[in-house]
Amino acid sequence: MKSIRLLLALGLTLALSSCSLTVTSESFAGKAKERLEKKIEAQGKTHIQNRYLLNPAVTVFFLGTAKGVPNESASKITSRFEKGLGELGLFETLTGPQYSSVKLIDNRALKIRSEIYFDSLGAVAVSDRDIANPLGRFLGVGNFLVGQVSLWPCAGCDNQSFIRVKLRLVDVESGDILWTASAERELFGFELAEVEPIALELADNLVEIFHDRFRTKWHRARYENLKG
Repeated sequence: MKSIRLLLALGLTLALSSCSLTVTSESFAGKAKERLEKKIEAQGKTHIQNRYLLNPAVTVFFLGTAKGVPNESASKITSRFEKGLGELGLFETLTGPQYSSVKLIDNRALKIRSEIYFDSLGAVAVSDRDIANPLGRFLGVGNFLVGQVSLWPCAGCDNQSFIRVKLRLVDVESGDILWTASAERELFGFELAEVEPIALELADNLVEIFHDRFRTKWHRARYENLKG
């Protein structure tokens, strides 16, 4: 079985908005998902389920921080994602960021390229297949799950700032972004000192969204059981 690694890169930056909501992107239901579904169908699987997009072998997180966010907060956010995703039952093994950080020490050139890859993915949502492929092969993974936390001043709203936590699922072989979701909210001035607990709460929300999207729905599980 081809193993996967969920790579979680959390970066914190500055910008602007005036609403508080949760957003899920169904872009993976388009051409990227269709291409992957054809491969899944070629394996003899029918009734394609979203969980087939995940290979539950190994998960890894990468974390980056930005100005104004303490390193200890970033570590706590990563740990919250790691713990929450590890409890979902969607993956056989969950590995934290330390494994990949240590492994990439052995390949400095690829380490630099991976940093460029995740910077571009976070900044402009571009996934470079030419980097994703060798990085995935080197780490022995089939998927990346890339997370990002953004914090910016909100000039056009009643509150002073805005925070967003985002997750992206990337297919290593194709380099396609298969799925994206974000949880976000406005921050009052007094809440700026509470960024860490708020980000942790949003991270928990995204774990629930991820579980709802990729778990096997009860009616599908019942159908599969009856069929068997």
